[in-house]
Amino acid sequence: MPPRIRTPLPPVQPAPQFVRIPQPPLPFARLQRGLRGYRWWRPLLAMLLTGVYLFAFAIVLGIVMGIVLAFGGSDVDLSVFDQSQEVLMEAVSTSPVMLLLLLGSVIVFLPAAMLGCLSVGLRPWTHLLSVEYRLRWRWLAVTLGPAAVLVVGVQLLSMLVMLVSSEGFGALAHPAQWIGPSSTFDWSDFAVIALLVIVLVPVQSFAEEVVFRGLLLQSFSAWIPITWLAAIPGVILFVISHGYGFSGQVAIAIFAVTTVVLTVRTGGIEASTSLHVVNNVVAFLLQGAGFGVTAGSGLSQAQAEVLGALVTLGSEVLICGGYLLWVLPMARRRRITVLRAQPDLVQFAPVAYWQPSVITAGGYR
Repeated sequence: MPPRIRTPLPPVQPAPQFVRIPQPPLPFARLQRGLRGYRWWRPLLAMLLTGVYLFAFAIVLGIVMGIVLAFGGSDVDLSVFDQSQEVLMEAVSTSPVMLLLLLGSVIVFLPAAMLGCLSVGLRPWTHLLSVEYRLRWRWLAVTLGPAAVLVVGVQLLSMLVMLVSSEGFGALAHPAQWIGPSSTFDWSDFAVIALLVIVLVPVQSFAEEVVFRGLLLQSFSAWIPITWLAAIPGVILFVISHGYGFSGQVAIAIFAVTTVVLTVRTGGIEASTSLHVVNNVVAFLLQGAGFGVTAGSGLSQAQAEVLGALVTLGSEVLICGGYLLWVLPMARRRRITVLRAQPDLVQFAPVAYWQPSVITAGGYR
């Protein structure tokens, strides 16, 4: 018999294996966590850079404002920007230049948010629009109908309530005494204002939705897993950005909460944008036409303020509540996407080596 030959063999290493771990779909509020290259600090830096870009755009807008004032802007009173929102709205409703400056100062929110996300690598920036990373135009168009019906209907109802409450039904025969275009109404100025409102207010409303219901909601939700807690900073900032009286601020808070619910429950900002656009267009047109409640003709100043506050809050509750009850079931019937599927997580699966001891002339041992 030949002598035994003991030769150790190298370990046998099988081909590397990988396993796929399914990832849960993400709601709209937490889309940033699913972006490629996400890091915890990127949402914070995106918000900070958005503020920097807004400041830069404000400087540019100030330069444009100076040029406008130098070349025939005699009807522009910049002091109203430091006063209450009611005074500001009354000023912009009669001056096309003031209206252009006001809307322009809000429209720049949109490029600022876009640049803020792109600068820190939160791409694509369209994640701020919907779970499909785009604006769902058909869904946006569908939701415009309920918004128009509710806003216009409730505004007409509120005007009727204010009219009847001021002088009784007899005042219906002479509504121009207290409500409607004033005696100094200028149709040419109103035509320009109406054109600016129809063209620019949709962009202004969309810009606000992108920032407050898109960037802020998603950035805070990236750190806070409870959506309603993450939505609080955006709601507070939205209310602070409007300088109305107490009843007006409460109405703005109701509107802000409604738009957050719409955004979360429909997976995008389309439904909230529709409500925002219709509400602002109608408000600017009514303001420009001179409609409102004033003292006199059977109302004291205190009575007019109380009546205006009650009508404002009641109108906001009817519009927002009716819109939620109308649009949310519509979204379910149309099976609007509210979650974004995530790719599976691929990980290396370690495999144990197979190590034979020795091989001999007689075989394995």
